[in-house]
Formats: sequence, C-alpha cells, structure tokens
Amino acid sequence: MDQSDIRPRSTYIGNGGITRTVQSINMDLDGRLIVYWRAVRPKKSTEPIADAEVLEQFAEWAKAIKDSQSSDLQHYFS
Repeated sequence: MDQSDIRPRSTYIGNGGITRTVQSINMDLDGRLIVYWRAVRPKKSTEPIADAEVLEQFAEWAKAIKDSQSSDLQHYFS
C-alpha cells in the first residue's frame, strides 16, 4: 500500500480478524510521520490494543495484508 493512501479514521483489516483504525498521523521532531492506531482484535490475540509506528512500517503492514488476502476481501482495500 502506498504511504499516501493511509488516512486518519480509516480502518485496515489484518490477518486473524485484527483490524486497525488510524486515530491520527503526526510528525515527530525528526520529521517522520507517525501513525497512531487502535486495534480491534480477537480475545486470544497478542496484538496490542493501541500503538504508534512510523508511517512507512504501517504502510508495509497494510501492503503485506492486502497481498495475502483472498479475492473476496480485496474490496476492503480498493
């Protein structure tokens, strides 16, 4: 997924039923864009409930998820 496609208040669906909703995107002191997100996850998942990561890493995660999903889920990523 392109970094420019990541938007605040957007939800991205992950493997195992995990979804991440982007809360905000802010710039840190180094000039990097940081994505703050919250997760909705299955009960036994080890996924953190909320976290922050560099925009590039979040976009790589979203691309990996998009590339690994079956065709019936592709409409979530268009």
